[in-house]
Amino acid sequence: MSKARAFAGIVLILLGIAMALPGTAAVDKAPDIEFTDVDGITFRLSDYAANDTVLVLDFMFITCPPCNVLAKDLAEMYEGDDRKYEILSIDTNPLETSEELKDHAERHGHTWRFTMDTDDQQAYREYAIRANPTVVIIDKDGYQTYRNGRGVVDIDDLSDEIDAAISGEAEASAFEDPRRAYHSARLCQSAAIPTPP
Repeated sequence: MSKARAFAGIVLILLGIAMALPGTAAVDKAPDIEFTDVDGITFRLSDYAANDTVLVLDFMFITCPPCNVLAKDLAEMYEGDDRKYEILSIDTNPLETSEELKDHAERHGHTWRFTMDTDDQQAYREYAIRANPTVVIIDKDGYQTYRNGRGVVDIDDLSDEIDAAISGEAEASAFEDPRRAYHSARLCQSAAIPTPP
């Protein structure tokens, strides 16, 4: 076995071990990002915590079928709900426009706030979005207490998590460091495994 092949094998084994270990990120407040919503109003995510309001982030895009299924469930839950929380749908598709998003929300009768991600996809990057829809709950203190990035969200479980965040019983959870995921992927690409002669 050549030294290059042995080295490549060791790199891959170490990478596998590193990826299997749980993250050790400290629990920090959720990233605070400034947006301009589809009505032209500029706001920050921290504005919700400042108003003692739990925030449900819905990372989505217009042409995503599972996102539209979730939106129907969110509408049923949100309509007439007097709990102190708000929903913010963030369109992560840079090919869609704010005008299209506003039309989409109005056409479906959605009454919560909609915004496009920033031009540099800041929310997509800082919240380490891997699939749509992804739902994140930020409690009244500005901490993430729930995250579902599997693309399928059980609305009853989500409602229970909202209750826990409102009551203060939910525990803050650490964010996945998007740099870790990025560097893991880059390491996989750069670990050149020599082909057999």
